[in-house]
Amino acid sequence: EDLWASLIQWWATHDMGDGNSFNASAAYFYYGDVSPDGNTALAFGGVGHNATNAGGDFISDFGVLDGVLSYVRGAGVLSMEWIKNFRANDAVGDSGFAFGGAWTFDSGDKVFYQFQNIEQDAIFSPVAQDDLLRTTNHSSHVFGWDRKLTEAMSLRVWALASELEEDMGLNDDTEYRIRVDLNLRF
Repeated sequence: EDLWASLIQWWATHDMGDGNSFNASAAYFYYGDVSPDGNTALAFGGVGHNATNAGGDFISDFGVLDGVLSYVRGAGVLSMEWIKNFRANDAVGDSGFAFGGAWTFDSGDKVFYQFQNIEQDAIFSPVAQDDLLRTTNHSSHVFGWDRKLTEAMSLRVWALASELEEDMGLNDDTEYRIRVDLNLRF
């Protein structure tokens, strides 16, 4: 058997005029057979989940509700997200949240900030958060700056500070990343 997933998603926007809007979305992700035939390769390698002592399956199953609210007022955006894994084992953390904001200047430059706290089994980590140092079991701050260079090219400079939420015998020091991305649109 192979890993499989199902998704249902809803979203809505309320336009209040003059560039102001309120947005909401909710999604439910259901993952089936996340360790087919006892294969726990996804459980290790720093992704943050634990397998059973026998090494045959993950401790948790994954049925994740993800809700997002955002408010846009002119050049500013405020947003928050809530995550809950309803199929997690009682012994591990099963929820997470994030909040952040962004501001776009008249020049087209944008600055942004986000804080997130994701417990150990709040999400199925192999398919989440590819730009961060940790995919789950962390508290992280991300901040950055976007600069539009041309209509099809932009530069993003951003920094991240991240630390483990739950000590799993791993390095629990705060880790940092500074990154520069050149983005092209086709």
